[in-house]
Amino acid sequence: MARAERIMQENEEERREQISKLVWIGITVVGTVLMGFFMLRNEMHALISENEPASPPAAATAPATPDQAAPAQPPAPPPAGQ
Repeated sequence: MARAERIMQENEEERREQISKLVWIGITVVGTVLMGFFMLRNEMHALISENEPASPPAAATAPATPDQAAPAQPPAPPPAGQ
């Protein structure tokens, strides 16, 4: 009887060890999948933002206020051949 109890006890310990190993493997797999998902998400955002047109400078899009004078235009270049 003592021998049978000892064998059952060893089997129970092995079973617990296997379960704990499987739990750690599962945690590792889930962590790896999540990390891969977020890395892929970041890469997709980078690619999308890379293909967006550049925004124009703020001065070009700001409307002119009525109290400001129109900007002076630079003088025209002299005609070629002179």
